[in-house]
Amino acid sequence: MTRVPRFGGTTWLAATVALLLPALAWMQYDWVNQLATADRERRERTLRAAGAQFTSAVNTEVSRLGGSLTLDGAMVERRDWDAYALRYESAIAGGAGALVDGVWFVDIDESAPSPEARLRLHEWRADERTFAATEWPPHLQDVRAQLAAEPARREPGERPSPREIFAAASTLGDERTLVMPIVRVQVPREPAQRPERFRTDLTMRGFTIVRLDLDLLARERLPALAGEHFPESSEYRVAVATTRDGRVLFESTPGAAIETATAPDLSTPFMQPRIGPMMVVTRLNAEGRAIDGPTPLPPPGPPPMADPDDPGRQVVSVFEMRGRDGDRTVRQRTVTHAHGHWTLRVKHAAGSLEAAVAASRRRNLALSGGVLALLGVVVALISVSARRAQALARRQMEFVAAVSHELRTPVAVINSAAGNLADGVVGDPARVRRYGAAIQTEARRLGDTVERVLQLAGLGSGRPLPMARVAPDTIVHEAVRLSAADAAEANVQVQVEMPADLPAVLGDAGTLQSAVQNLIGNAIKYAGADRWVRVAVTAHTTPRREVRIAVEDHGDGLDGDEQRLVFEPFFRGRAAVANQVKGSGLGLSLVRRISDAHGGRVDVVSSPGHGSTFTICLPAAPDAPAPATATAGASTHAAPRGA
Repeated sequence: MTRVPRFGGTTWLAATVALLLPALAWMQYDWVNQLATADRERRERTLRAAGAQFTSAVNTEVSRLGGSLTLDGAMVERRDWDAYALRYESAIAGGAGALVDGVWFVDIDESAPSPEARLRLHEWRADERTFAATEWPPHLQDVRAQLAAEPARREPGERPSPREIFAAASTLGDERTLVMPIVRVQVPREPAQRPERFRTDLTMRGFTIVRLDLDLLARERLPALAGEHFPESSEYRVAVATTRDGRVLFESTPGAAIETATAPDLSTPFMQPRIGPMMVVTRLNAEGRAIDGPTPLPPPGPPPMADPDDPGRQVVSVFEMRGRDGDRTVRQRTVTHAHGHWTLRVKHAAGSLEAAVAASRRRNLALSGGVLALLGVVVALISVSARRAQALARRQMEFVAAVSHELRTPVAVINSAAGNLADGVVGDPARVRRYGAAIQTEARRLGDTVERVLQLAGLGSGRPLPMARVAPDTIVHEAVRLSAADAAEANVQVQVEMPADLPAVLGDAGTLQSAVQNLIGNAIKYAGADRWVRVAVTAHTTPRREVRIAVEDHGDGLDGDEQRLVFEPFFRGRAAVANQVKGSGLGLSLVRRISDAHGGRVDVVSSPGHGSTFTICLPAAPDAPAPATATAGASTHAAPRGA
């Protein structure tokens, strides 16, 4: 009947976890992908928010600067430059002076023959507190061309609305020049209409031009704002360049402009001042007199919509107009211009935001994979440990049985011989001596078994051994002497080869002698057909100074699997089990523990059918070699055959 193997709870648990690991790995992989998607979306939102805050801060500061320095319609009509001087001085005192490179006023002469001639330039001279007529300097020629071309964008006879004027004004200027329209709006009441009905009279009075100190702005304000919204600990490279010619104004780190020039994670045009309705609004009655109180302005128009084909340059403006009869008219006008004079470019230090997310995803996958692998290894180790524990328990049971047998045999012999002697069965002196020798032999065997178990328990407890200088020849000769009876009983010749100038070793003499005796006794059991055992002691200097005690036999030998397990407690080879060789499987394990306790090692060289050689390697004492007690040269000790 075939015996069905029984599996314990640990085996079933390991099998269950092994089956669940692939499902857990797939769930972990899916979770890491979801985490990477969420991380990418979070990073994109954070980057867009930081870019919007940065550009908004710059636009707000520039708009505030332009608003504090622009003229209004009343000042222009009255040529009240003293009032503007107060405004200018207030702006300068507020900190705008360091960023302003000049202020000009453009007067529009409708009677001039050409668009360029209509634009008359006046330069603000703060020391004289007035605007003085001047020629257009070279650095304002582009602005002059823009102002001259602006009327051509309207159809002949078309009067611009306030929204149209300010939408068109947003296209003016360049990366360092602000151009703000000066508009006078009068809202007279029609005599034939109800008192609350008014009509709008729009008058264009010119433009205010403010030129910025671009170098100072890029050197001081942009780094401060970038440090606020993109701190030094940020993972991003930040650069600001002009939209028109790509001139670099600011870069967070050296080389950031070059890094962000290709495939930036964020590219946003800005420096488009929110000019707003910079104008004076008055209401006039039928006689042309001003009516006190403000007139509500029309609500602002919808925000510009970027062209998907060229989001950085084309803006679509929508205007809504109402006639005097209340009819609503919606007109759409396309104005092509740079949506921002500056461009913010941001790129992740990893090369791109996607690359950073991918690197984070790989790290998470490696971490989660490592955790799963560790879990698998732990389960495997638990399974192996459980199997080892079962094997150890089985060996312990075998050890108990073997020790019981080892103890029972000598006890039975001693008891029988002692009983015969006590009962007077044996009276012949020669037979009495033989009985006494048998009792002595079995008592010694019983003592050796008990001593071996006690030594194994003592070494396993971790108690340190008493160390002293020991002569190797003393250890070997004593071990051979104590094994002589077993050798004679097994008809085995023990040959000893040992030079006279061996260095001393540090250790416990009794424990080392027990280890050598165990090797000799083990070799006697498996001596082979020639019934020969050799004990060879040699001194070596490489790789360290040490003494090697080798015990060789010509027995059956060990195969590879047995050599790996031969030093395990309670292990016995297949030949020993098959031939019913007496033993508990503790001798070689005890030898290895003794060698380890002395800082040495034990090696085995064996092959099936050619015998085995076990070698104890012990470190030599650091000082001079101990005097040898053996005779000079090689010594040979042989136990008699057939005692």
